Amino acid sequence: MAHPGGQLVLADGAPVVVDLTARTATVFDPGSGSPRTTIGLDLRPGDTVAVSGSAHGARLYLAASRGTLAICDLTSTGCATALPLGTGTHDFGPPVETGGRLFVPDYTTGQVWVVDLTGPRVLASPRVLGPRTPFQLLTRDGVVFFNDPDSEHAGVVTLDGGIRPVAKYDPRDPGKGLGDRPTTPPTPPQPQTPHTPSGTPTPGGTDGVQIVTSTTTPVTGQDVVLKVVGTGALAPVAAQWSFGDGHTAPGTSTTHHWDAAQTYQVSVQARFPDGRTATAWVRIQVAGKQARLTVTVSGAGTVTGTGVNCPPSCGTTTAAGQSVTLTAVPTAGFALTGWGGACAGTVRTCTVTMTGDVTVSAAFGPYNPVVLPAPVLLGPADGTVLFDLPRDTAVRWQAVAGATRYRMQAEINQNGTWGTAADTTVGATGTTFRFGGDKPGRWRVTAIAPDGTPGIPSGWATFSYDTRIQAFAGTWVTTTSPGLGSLRQVTFQPTSPTSGNLQVTGTCEGDPGLFACTWSTGTATLSGGNLVTAPLIGPSGHYTQHKPVYRTYQISVSGQMLVQAFTSP
Repeated sequence: MAHPGGQLVLADGAPVVVDLTARTATVFDPGSGSPRTTIGLDLRPGDTVAVSGSAHGARLYLAASRGTLAICDLTSTGCATALPLGTGTHDFGPPVETGGRLFVPDYTTGQVWVVDLTGPRVLASPRVLGPRTPFQLLTRDGVVFFNDPDSEHAGVVTLDGGIRPVAKYDPRDPGKGLGDRPTTPPTPPQPQTPHTPSGTPTPGGTDGVQIVTSTTTPVTGQDVVLKVVGTGALAPVAAQWSFGDGHTAPGTSTTHHWDAAQTYQVSVQARFPDGRTATAWVRIQVAGKQARLTVTVSGAGTVTGTGVNCPPSCGTTTAAGQSVTLTAVPTAGFALTGWGGACAGTVRTCTVTMTGDVTVSAAFGPYNPVVLPAPVLLGPADGTVLFDLPRDTAVRWQAVAGATRYRMQAEINQNGTWGTAADTTVGATGTTFRFGGDKPGRWRVTAIAPDGTPGIPSGWATFSYDTRIQAFAGTWVTTTSPGLGSLRQVTFQPTSPTSGNLQVTGTCEGDPGLFACTWSTGTATLSGGNLVTAPLIGPSGHYTQHKPVYRTYQISVSGQMLVQAFTSP
């Protein structure tokens, strides 16, 4: 049993008990009366909920006062879909379903929320009556009616949110013209061709009105002038418009535009000089903004793209703002000589953005490739010896007029055979590559035209690397217990790619105290593949009972082993 305040509705022919206190909905078998399934409801304390069930499926609709619509699948475990319906607190009525739409009456604002169940999404929220009016909302034969029982106001809500108001009676003479007709809302009019105006004269009068529009085929964002004119002897002096998208305006003439592409039912209630009123309505089909792309081709070739294969198909219509990529396809022996209109240059592809109507032209002519001249190499110059380690080689050349890219090739000579060291294409006039050893090398550059045609290659510029002095760097010999007259330590520190400082520490020959003697030299240089030095001179001055030691060293490297040559003191 449900708690007090529960509600009973039908969904797909089965009774459903909605327990607002327990926050559950239970589906019962219509034959046996036994419960089938129970799902949980996302309700909050203090929620006031209007509930209805679908006649076309196992669905439950709950419009909560906090401004949400829950769509619950009764075959699952809960309500997977929730849509916001405005802000603040609302007094909703039971939702009404027809034609794949759900209509939710909002008594607080006087609106009807129209929801597309296929999305789901809110399509429109037209205002049908004044705020805080508890009106009726019901469906019959697929048509949704609204009715204010306490006034003459009633009408039809269309599937796209359009409104057709219908006065039930003349409020100044309520009994006139009613007869024995029921008080339910009137039967809707027969469907009419879009944009055909419909006028409804006030009961008791012969004067009516109709709507005249400046265009019958507007697009989104386009201003449309709407006028209400009389169909009889009298012309209306005031009017109130409803545009079917939730907006309204006063005046016998007004301007409006719609932001979404769909059909809107526009209605107007006009007032005559004697106080009588009349209504009219018209359906307006609003299309999305369109833009036209027109392509012209001269010469032997075609242009292709989405909706375009020119010739023969040289035009297409797209949504505004859409991008279209065009590709020029020349016939064999011909080339694209240039784009025109919204495209430019000779690159075969062009992308245009359809902000409005766009024209593009493409011209094709006989293929006469432009062969660019050879670039002038700037450096390293031919025959340059490089000493950097690592062997990162920076090459530069002069720009060639008309070139869009450059191909740089570098080769290394391995045992008399040239092989590739680097092969790259760049847009700049320089690049860097790492060379593979102390071997001969060469490099050259070729300019490339915009159509991809390579120009004349430059001549080869040779270079080589000599990084051997780097191998001399560091400490060569370290002896912790040197004998008399032997070396204690030899250290070399490069100061340039071809020279460095050498320092030799040893013991003085015949010195019983093992005094450390330091010899120094000037610049050590590379010569013939060896590191050579000037003579090394022993310590100056005299030691007690000992004389200075003079030695000359010829220094070379073989596997980083020091070879020393002694001379007599």
